[in-house]
This record gives sequence, C-alpha cells and structure tokens, in this order.
Amino acid sequence: MPDQRADSRTIPVEVSADVLIASNDADLLAARIGFTDHERAELRLAVRELATNLIRHAGGGTITVTAFEPRVTIEASDEGPGIPDVNEALTDGYSTAGSLGYGLGTVNRVMDEVTISSTLGKGTLVRAHRSHREKLPSLPCPLDIGVATMPKPGYTENGDSYIVLTAGTTALVAVIDGVGHGTPAKLAATAARNYIESHAALPLESLFRGTAIACRGTRGVVMAIGRIDWHSERLEFASVGNIESRVIDTPSPVSFIIRRGIIGVNAPPPKVAEFDWPVSAILVLHSDGVASHWDDEGLRAVATLPATAAARELLIRYGKQLDDATVLVVKPMA
Repeated sequence: MPDQRADSRTIPVEVSADVLIASNDADLLAARIGFTDHERAELRLAVRELATNLIRHAGGGTITVTAFEPRVTIEASDEGPGIPDVNEALTDGYSTAGSLGYGLGTVNRVMDEVTISSTLGKGTLVRAHRSHREKLPSLPCPLDIGVATMPKPGYTENGDSYIVLTAGTTALVAVIDGVGHGTPAKLAATAARNYIESHAALPLESLFRGTAIACRGTRGVVMAIGRIDWHSERLEFASVGNIESRVIDTPSPVSFIIRRGIIGVNAPPPKVAEFDWPVSAILVLHSDGVASHWDDEGLRAVATLPATAAARELLIRYGKQLDDATVLVVKPMA
C-alpha cells in the first residue's frame, strides 16, 4: 500500500545536472504514493521544464517536491528578475531569454493546477499540483450519445470540436467552438479538447481554468461541458460563450447559466450548476453554426431517432451553412 505520510524534498537548481536530480526525486516520491508510469513521466517532464526555466531565466533557484497521497505538489522558486506578464508567460511560444518558451505551457498541460506569483526584481514562485487518478472500471453506459459535425462550406478544416468520455458511472460531453474558421479556429479547439481529454476527472471549474491557459496564444474558444452521473441521476453543467444547450423531457424546466466571453482571451469563470437528471432526459448541445429555433420536426427527430441520427438530422435541417457546425445529443438508450 502507498505510504500515507507526506514526504518533501527541496533541491537546489544551479546547473543542468540539478535538473535531472530534481526530476528523479519527483519520480521517486510519486512512485511511493502509487502514480502510474505515465503519470510519473508527465511529472518528470513538468519538473524538467520548471528546473530548466530556473537556470535559463533566473540564474538558479530551488525545486520543492511534496508528495501526499493522492497529490504531488511542485514548487519552483527563484529570486530572479520576475515575469513581466504572467498570463503571457503561460502562452506557448513566449520567451524572455531567446528560448522556445514552451515550458510553462507544457507544465499546464501535464499538471492539474498551475499558479504563478511573480514580482519584478524580486523573483517568482510557480506552484503546480498533480493528483493520481485511479482508473475507474468501464461500466455499461445506459446513454445513447451521438454527434454530427461539419466545417464551414468551402473549408477543409473544422473549427468545432467535441468530447465524449465515459468512466465509472459518468459521461463527460462537450461542444467546443474555436473562434473564426479554418486553421486558426481548429488550433484553438484542438488545444481545448486536448487539455480536457487529459484532465477529464477534474472539477468543471478546473477544466475551464486549465483550458483558458491552454488556449492562450490562440483565438480562443467558447465551450459547454456536461457531466452526467447516471447512477445518482445528476447533471453537472457549465458553459461560456454561445454554445446552445437545451434539455428535453424533464419533469421541471432546466435553466442553464451561460457566461459571455471567449475562453483563453477574456472569459470570466463559468457558473457551474447541478440538476436532477432523470433517465428520460435528453440533452442537446450545438455550436452557433446551427440555428437555435426549431420547428416540431426537429423536436420530433430528437425524441424518436437514435442519438447519432438525431444529431445528423438537426445538422442537415438547421445548419446555417455560414460557419462550422456541430450537434451533440445525449438521450436514453433505446
């Protein structure tokens, strides 16, 4: 059984050999509390990036690794010149020392939470957390989930994306719309999807916060995420931007709180809400490339067709042909 006691080590980082020492120490502590090989590899990557930044940007500092099941915390501290723009520093490609500048963006992708405190002329503290996530056994999912998506006519690359993930008794679904069209929109949507897929077990607030960091340096995205627990019959939901979300066949109306903004650019934190989710309920998410006003035929398609067929029907019937378009339908399995 993994050791339940907290274990902490501080490693001075001044030369390149210290980077390997810090990485190996983090790996050892993570192994003691049950991190998998893959989790440890990502943890080593984060430590290497942070330790290398200490040497490159601050002339040295310290890495402190603390392990207490199920979490490892890394703190990188220095007394260097500080970071002029913390938000910009988390953007892939940013650099103040002629390097590629991917370090902090990489740390955000592989860790669960990253915070930075920096004062010009006095130094920087980067604190990052990563929890061991026990893989839940795959259980039969009673939900029928279908998606239909297409790029804007005349474009080959789709700026919309979507997520469908199941684990244990939950299903995580999302529709993501990269701002604009073509390659720039696809890059933004892909950055968001990649972050969420690799951090799917985190609370929704954390998923939006991490996605915002991952999308800095892109045009940004709008996004809606739902997490349905079919065992407890609950829906957790959050949305920022103009992703349309509607619920059908529930005993009482479901009203979502939608925040305005662009994730990665100027978005506020989402309002996360929970609702009862009876077995009869149907959830539809779609990007703004699909008209939000449906006639009775559209509602009938959602109610009577399998999820994938319903999503295709809605896309064909209500797609505006002026934008990338995506429809995601969640309904009871027939």
